[in-house]
Amino acid sequence: MARVSVVIPTYRRPDDVMRAIESVRSQTFQDFEIVVTVDGRDNATVKSVRKLSDPRIRAFVPDANLGNAEARNVAIQAAEGELIALLDDDDIWMPGKLAAQVETYDRIGSDRAIVSCFFRVQSESERLVWPRRRPGEGEPLSEFIFCRHRSLSVEGAVQTSTLLAARALFLSVPFDKDLPRMVDLDWLLRVAGEGAFLVFPDTEECLSLYAVDDTRPRVSHKARWSWERDWAIARRELFTDRSFAAFLLTSASLAASRAGDHGAFIPLLKTALREGRPSAAEIAFHCGNTALPLPLKKRIAAWLEPRKASA
Repeated sequence: MARVSVVIPTYRRPDDVMRAIESVRSQTFQDFEIVVTVDGRDNATVKSVRKLSDPRIRAFVPDANLGNAEARNVAIQAAEGELIALLDDDDIWMPGKLAAQVETYDRIGSDRAIVSCFFRVQSESERLVWPRRRPGEGEPLSEFIFCRHRSLSVEGAVQTSTLLAARALFLSVPFDKDLPRMVDLDWLLRVAGEGAFLVFPDTEECLSLYAVDDTRPRVSHKARWSWERDWAIARRELFTDRSFAAFLLTSASLAASRAGDHGAFIPLLKTALREGRPSAAEIAFHCGNTALPLPLKKRIAAWLEPRKASA
């Protein structure tokens, strides 16, 4: 039985998923299996995966499209490893990723530990390294992810393909299959509410590459800010006052800005001030989202980002 089960949901990206799988097979830590959920009628991907003839790789093809969250849940249920490592089909890992994370998990010695890592954000227009820091001792997970303390750029961040945790943790708190978005952040907040905590390996090396395709069609941002606000209100008990306000004035604010919906400015600010405790940096970020065009905001964020991908 493998120690780690790598879970990869995919649909109609045969070339991408093959690169993701090869990055797993190239790991220095080799005690793993790969569980791929091909989520829909996608013969090209199924053929590509099965051509590998690697006994450590299993491909599941559900009868109907499950969506990303449930595709992961199904793969986790079928997994045999003690630990689950998540990998999106368009991301890749550096060779030492699993070794560093398993060593960290074993050293911490708690089945509540979620091991993440630094990762590189790469697109045609940006090359950044996130997060800028590790979680502070005793820092709530929601504050690490959402709060800005002194900077307008990203400080804390967690990305799906960096996550490794006990399979039992994923089984006790599954992904919410009814959510159209925010699935990973929703899971992190809910599992943190059950006592889980975030840790990083000692190394500051980027162990995962998060690929952002600027040309890929995106889910429309129309009305997304109001959905995010409503989602945060429904999950209010999982946020601190700081992180609740920060989420509204960063993530929801950015969604409104991308949609060109300037009418979101006042509702988001009022809710953040009434029900949360925003920092000056987060209020400034929200104001900048409304006042500045997106290309300029990207340039400012890149200028403020001290950790470059070449680091």
